Amino acid sequence: MLCQYHCERNISEDPIVGIFGSEVLSPQNAVQMLPYDVCSSFVFTTHKDAYAFFHDPETKAVLEPDSAKFADLADIRVAIGNELVVIRDGKLLA
Repeated sequence: MLCQYHCERNISEDPIVGIFGSEVLSPQNAVQMLPYDVCSSFVFTTHKDAYAFFHDPETKAVLEPDSAKFADLADIRVAIGNELVVIRDGKLLA
């Protein structure tokens, strides 16, 4: 695993307003915050690494019981994507 990132809606609102303006909170605005309380991102080098992590007995023994303390396990959403690096060492790659 390369990194783990957590975000909480209650601490995200101020930075989002700072970037997009207070109108971002209006339901009529085209830019909207995602409807979430908390999110976690796990970044892996390959899909195979992700599979190995989530199917590891230690992960199941530790992560699943811990998740049940703060998450509605019936309402978890998952997304998978690819990282596109466009600047490395101060140089434009794409």
